[in-house]
Amino acid sequence: MKSLITGINGFVGGWLKEHLLAEGDSVIGLPEGLDICDRKGIIDFMRSVEVDWLFHLAALTHVGQSWHDPEAFFRVNVIGTQNVTEALAESNPNAKMIYISSSEVYGQSLMGESSQSYLPINETISIRPVTPYAASKAAAEFVALQGAFGRGLSVVIARPFNHVGPGQGEQFVVSGLAKRIVSAQIEGLGSIPVGNLDSERDFTDVRDVVRAYRSLAVAGDSAEAYNVCSGRAISIAEIAQNLIRLAGGRVVLRQDPSLMRAVEVKTSIGDSSKIAAATDWSPTISIDQTLTEILGFWRDRLRER
Repeated sequence: MKSLITGINGFVGGWLKEHLLAEGDSVIGLPEGLDICDRKGIIDFMRSVEVDWLFHLAALTHVGQSWHDPEAFFRVNVIGTQNVTEALAESNPNAKMIYISSSEVYGQSLMGESSQSYLPINETISIRPVTPYAASKAAAEFVALQGAFGRGLSVVIARPFNHVGPGQGEQFVVSGLAKRIVSAQIEGLGSIPVGNLDSERDFTDVRDVVRAYRSLAVAGDSAEAYNVCSGRAISIAEIAQNLIRLAGGRVVLRQDPSLMRAVEVKTSIGDSSKIAAATDWSPTISIDQTLTEILGFWRDRLRER
């Protein structure tokens, strides 16, 4: 199969490219310098290629940063999705689009005392975004679905919960903690700054996540959304302590108010039964393996400096 990955040079895009190639697929990305918000450029490029699958990953993804520039998040995440969907409908109407959304769209369903009744959260729960990022991803879902209902495209929506792995940027909590722990060991520091440690998240290794995306390209139903998750929650505090344990050192965690989010979902756990039933997918990589490899990534990176 021939695939186009928007965002191919990003964290997830790179791992997805490797997985598709390992499965015998051919893979292309957008030309260097082509802006996802350039409607004419996207349409012209799509007219020049033929693909079977389009994985739309290109997006602004940092939840905290979305509060500071919501316009940019809506421009890239919503208008960018509109451009890709329109271009695909005009040039490759028989191709299948896998739109990569986010579990953040569930938002308000996971907040407050009543949130426990929703857990683990499945795809029937109402979308109630509470951050600009989540709102942009929810809006982009409807843009992609309009391509299905209004243009006849085959569109599958993936809603990944937190995914982690080696190579992820330090602005994301697990990678950021790992970097600070490794830096503290190298520099002989006794403590590191941390944000909210009470939140509980459903973490899946990025290599399992990209397997799920290809599985949805093969067997996912059009106009359906699928959670991509482990079905288990672990607190950020436990993640931090596991990182310290696996790093083989002693580091004190020091809370820093500047690392706190304006709005925080307390517990997020997904129900993966729908994707399991459709594709037989399930995660296989343990959290300890993931954390160990993230620490190794930062050791290698920091030693190069």
